[in-house]
Amino acid sequence: MALHRRDATEAVPFFRKYAELVPGDPRGPLAVGMAWFKGGEFASARPELERAAASDTTAAAADYFLARIARDENDLDRAMGLVEKALAREPAYADAWAERGIIHLRQRDLPQAEKDLQKCLELDPDNYLGNLNLLALYQRTKDARQQAQALRVKDLDAAREVKTEEFRRVIRVQPE
Repeated sequence: MALHRRDATEAVPFFRKYAELVPGDPRGPLAVGMAWFKGGEFASARPELERAAASDTTAAAADYFLARIARDENDLDRAMGLVEKALAREPAYADAWAERGIIHLRQRDLPQAEKDLQKCLELDPDNYLGNLNLLALYQRTKDARQQAQALRVKDLDAAREVKTEEFRRVIRVQPE
């Protein structure tokens, strides 16, 4: 389920409070960094994610998000190095395989991009970024599988919309 930018940045103070209350827990900086990332505030996210990358328990996720920032900044070599670090720590990290595929797409290494995206979907068939970027690859190469993949992405979009609506639904409590 995707958080909107405002929702993500509004969560930062809560995660920051946790990080202050439990300073030795690397999940605090990771959560703060992820919230800043989801809010599109990469400059604020980076130092928090770098702190989280220093811990074995949060390094793979932190390196993954740092790779996404590097890709967004068009530093594809750094992005690849970071995603490789994440995969070295967690070889079954589907999101990291999707990111590796996206980087290969940007580098125009289409055969390797397809392998990475397929690996992502082998691990997590419903991975949105993996499915979406596999569709982009099929469209780019005019692959006959693009129509079926487009339907798959459409189904995933619909499911994501339902989850987002459920998340946003206001529960009204009335005392008796």
